[in-house]
Amino acid sequence: MKAVSIIGYTPHSGQSLLHSKIAGDKFYYTFNIGRQWGKTMMMINQMLMWGFNHKGVDIAFISPTLKQSRRVFREIIKYNNGSTLLSFNKSELSITFINGSSINFFSSEQGDNIRGYHFHYVVRDESAYQPNNFFNEVVGATLLAKGVKSVDISTPNGRNSDHFKRYNQYLHNDDLYYSYTAPSSSNPFLNKVILDDIRKQVPDHVWRQEYLAEFIDGGVLFKNINESINSKAKPKGRSYGGLDIGRADDYTVLTIVNSDNEMIHCERWRHMEWKSIVSKVATVIRRYGAHTTVEVNNQGDVVYEMLHDICGSLVTPLYTSVSNKNIMIENLITLFEQKEITIFDIDWLKMELESFTFVYNPRTRRVSYSAPQGLHDDSVMSLAICMLGKKESKFKGIYAV
Repeated sequence: MKAVSIIGYTPHSGQSLLHSKIAGDKFYYTFNIGRQWGKTMMMINQMLMWGFNHKGVDIAFISPTLKQSRRVFREIIKYNNGSTLLSFNKSELSITFINGSSINFFSSEQGDNIRGYHFHYVVRDESAYQPNNFFNEVVGATLLAKGVKSVDISTPNGRNSDHFKRYNQYLHNDDLYYSYTAPSSSNPFLNKVILDDIRKQVPDHVWRQEYLAEFIDGGVLFKNINESINSKAKPKGRSYGGLDIGRADDYTVLTIVNSDNEMIHCERWRHMEWKSIVSKVATVIRRYGAHTTVEVNNQGDVVYEMLHDICGSLVTPLYTSVSNKNIMIENLITLFEQKEITIFDIDWLKMELESFTFVYNPRTRRVSYSAPQGLHDDSVMSLAICMLGKKESKFKGIYAV
């Protein structure tokens, strides 16, 4: 059978190289790639080539969050809408080829949904942002019966991730592995002027990790995360809280610290009635007597009013903007750098802190902070709001920085 190529997809030289490497005789492939290189588009087309060229193969695509996997699923529909060669099941997030092959979409945050499957090919997109040991504990078993290839592709995330460890298997001459690094600049379609301007705007360690695709110590914005763990802190002096309001699939997160900047409570909720969430939040705020700053953008206005009816002067509204969000985050960055804050040993909290990054706006030439696309930053924002409220200690009404 003649190999199928994908019409409308013209890979750049770096993508062509990796497609050829994947066609080789290795089993595990780990690609360490800078931002805006085209890694997800490359793997979309790689999966389509596998599916069309091999009858009846099962393929898994795994992102850190289901939101990211849905986005890739929709991209494939967008470029193949009306095709008689593919059928799409939107509720199951699956694609079936005319020859019986299939692609199923998953997230590492709902990893148990993957158990019990058997795949020929597995792609882990942004694997550096998936939990450590997730491959060994969940994904690896799905390849035992009929596995052919496993591909991890990601922007790096420091040296403590499984992505870093798996990348180094090839460097240790393991015959099963192949690894490769490509900086953002190797994408010939990127605007080099804007790329150079980003270089001038961001910290050196961020540039090296996000755009040069280097594994570096301290590659995250928040330093000393593991050194800041303290799960035994108790209420002391005045308590302060920060409430980030979740929307759609986001979480509503409440963080409370004591007078020494030690976290004494951190809890999150989602997919519940607002009345129920407000009741739970109010109970915690009143338990600690925590002076709590509440984000009031969008539906937060309603949540704040409901909380104010119960908690009174313990809650204060905060309208967030790009400018005061930057101030909040930079204040939190400083607290971690100077080891003036402690947090609980919670996996989702640490993951959000470790993955938190920035967005560059070429029009304004400014940097703003956020989670990578598709990931959550709710606990980071809750903590940042909490610490700004404590720093300002303004509980007299709406304030803006």
